[in-house]
Amino acid sequence: MNEFDWNGLRVGDRVAVHEHRTGVAQRAKRLGVVAFVTQHRRHNAVGLRIDDDPTEVRWPTRFEVELSSRDRSRASL
Repeated sequence: MNEFDWNGLRVGDRVAVHEHRTGVAQRAKRLGVVAFVTQHRRHNAVGLRIDDDPTEVRWPTRFEVELSSRDRSRASL
């Protein structure tokens, strides 16, 4: 995800997170929702709740995240 879109994420936005695991040929994609946004000067920190484990919160980098297909129309605004 580019930095502009990353800094534009808001609580409630649907995203897909690419899992980075060693020894795995393909990265698993897990769906989630933005739960926290901490604004920083250059780029935000974004906390995501993963759909299949709502107690889990991930703080991925922008390189691991993409908008879900449902929220892609927002990116073109």
